[in-house]
Amino acid sequence: MLVKAGEVLAVDIQPTISSRLLGRLRKERIENVTVITASAYYLPFQNDTFDRVFMVTVLGRSLKNERLYSRLDAF
Repeated sequence: MLVKAGEVLAVDIQPTISSRLLGRLRKERIENVTVITASAYYLPFQNDTFDRVFMVTVLGRSLKNERLYSRLDAF
């Protein structure tokens, strides 16, 4: 079943990682991903911004904050 592609926001604290991801996305012609460099402790988003939040390799306090940015109470 084909579905309309959603939009993805990738966040990393390291500018070099963000840059590498941007290069890879361009190479693969993936256009529905936006990459920003930011700390997981101080994300530049308002509460209830996203439909889903998926975090990998994060520490302590930022895990508590993921509920703030998600519209769902399914955590």
